[in-house]
Amino acid sequence: PPGVMVRLSANMVKPDIHVVVTDNGPGIPKGEEERIFDKFYSQEGGGMKRSGGLGLAICRGIIHAHGGKIWAQNAPEGGAMFTFTLPIKTQE
Repeated sequence: PPGVMVRLSANMVKPDIHVVVTDNGPGIPKGEEERIFDKFYSQEGGGMKRSGGLGLAICRGIIHAHGGKIWAQNAPEGGAMFTFTLPIKTQE
């Protein structure tokens, strides 16, 4: 929605890099944290319809293809928090 702020942070936690995207929006409906990664996920409530389309499903596929993980949860201060990890591969 208009006025929502998005924050991005990244930290190296060997052997991975952790990337966190947080917003101060309405958050994720309780119990839907896994389902939002389903293709064409949609949820209605509070007079609003939210649809994820394919975006999060594609993100999960790309991250898994690179050996990482992705998950979503509600941020402690409100809003949604998406975290993904990718393995750090170094050349000898």
